[in-house]
Amino acid sequence: MLTKILLLRTQGLEFRRKPIPWYRKIGQDVELDKEINEIDMAVKAVIELDKEVRLKRAYLRKELKRRELKRRELKESKS
Repeated sequence: MLTKILLLRTQGLEFRRKPIPWYRKIGQDVELDKEINEIDMAVKAVIELDKEVRLKRAYLRKELKRRELKRRELKESKS
């Protein structure tokens, strides 16, 4: 179950747990709820970091291309 939640979260899909059945006492699975919440928070943090890394990579690629063009222009102007 927890693996399924983790997989769905990393793929950007939401996983909605079924509503608590009427026969389950409130707070019966407090530990499980805490664990699921911790996993959710960790996955959200990983997704945020992934977004930041992708943005940084895109910026660095752009910067590298800009520097290569600048270097080529300098070479051509010297020739």
